[in-house]
Amino acid sequence: MLYRLSGVAKAYGPKEVLKDATWQHDPGRIVGLVGRNGAGKSTVLRIVQGLVEPDAGKLHTAGGTTFASLDQAVEPEGDEPLRAFVARALAHLVGLEDDLRRLEEGMAQSSADTGLEDLLSAYDEARERFEREGGYEAESRVERVLSGVGLPREVWDRPVGELSGGQKHRAQIARLLLTSASVLLLDEPTNHLDVAGIEFLETWLRERSEKAGLAALVVSHDR
Repeated sequence: MLYRLSGVAKAYGPKEVLKDATWQHDPGRIVGLVGRNGAGKSTVLRIVQGLVEPDAGKLHTAGGTTFASLDQAVEPEGDEPLRAFVARALAHLVGLEDDLRRLEEGMAQSSADTGLEDLLSAYDEARERFEREGGYEAESRVERVLSGVGLPREVWDRPVGELSGGQKHRAQIARLLLTSASVLLLDEPTNHLDVAGIEFLETWLRERSEKAGLAALVVSHDR
């Protein structure tokens, strides 16, 4: 279990949008959340993130579960190039790569009686994590997701603040898709995506589910 809603209710004034909502999201599951406008879909996403307290019932979240959503996505502004803006989702890999370089330097300067064995153990652990999290494919992943959501190569080096509204939205989706959050919470992600972009989104969500056991909760009116 990643999280579970148990008997959740929520009303805004006299309008009751959720009543006795009970369901569970398990690791690796890609769940579609559908319903008419005003039915409470976005409210569910906000409750799951802990941004809204239910009037009744409880949210149970498993330890270590992390969430990422478009609501929390950084608005692309300023002079930062588009590629760099999206790649910041993988900033932790840069830190890991720096750790590997420092450990390599330490091993080159060390000997068996000055902690070489400990350095080798730390290096193996850091390298295994770097490989597991796709460090060696980081650049190709950034380029793939940029192309996938419909951002052509000629805009990759443009300042994000100069992009159109639709391009900024796709940049936010691209950055979000690169995160390693346990659950992606996507509220109408197909807005501003063409057919090819929607097909890419479907493929990417399946891959992160099958390869890494990562889940998604998707609100969409697109079949």
